Amino acid sequence: MLTLNYVLLFIITYLGLFAGTIISYFTKEELKPGKKYFAYARPVLFSIIFFAYLNFISLNLTISTIFSIIAGIVYYMWGIKSNNYYSDLFAYSLFGIILFETNITLIASLIFIFGLFTASIYYKQKDKLLENLSNIMKRNIVFFIVGILIALF
Repeated sequence: MLTLNYVLLFIITYLGLFAGTIISYFTKEELKPGKKYFAYARPVLFSIIFFAYLNFISLNLTISTIFSIIAGIVYYMWGIKSNNYYSDLFAYSLFGIILFETNITLIASLIFIFGLFTASIYYKQKDKLLENLSNIMKRNIVFFIVGILIALF
């Protein structure tokens, strides 16, 4: 069932991509050295989100830790091999499911931060701001589609 709380959390998490693009536009000098840190921070954040979800479904703490570390390593390795597009497709699909199942503000804020990092990595300084916004939002539209489809069915 589609609730107002879920819709608001969903929109706010998707706006992390928008906010990351705007921040990248205004901090172009810091963006280049920061991209290498964002590449390492995203798998860590992916692991934390996955850990929070596993704890939400009441999985054992040890098993949750092991699975979340393995998920972060797999996400990192897959992101290197596939140039991040397919790993982000998987991550945002999973985030749509996690957000619907949990409906927790903490997880929504972590997904928002993940969106900030994602937008900062994909930001192209040679393109204009609106081009970057449309490219980044289109590239990660799967999160929006999965979230709406899950909520409707």
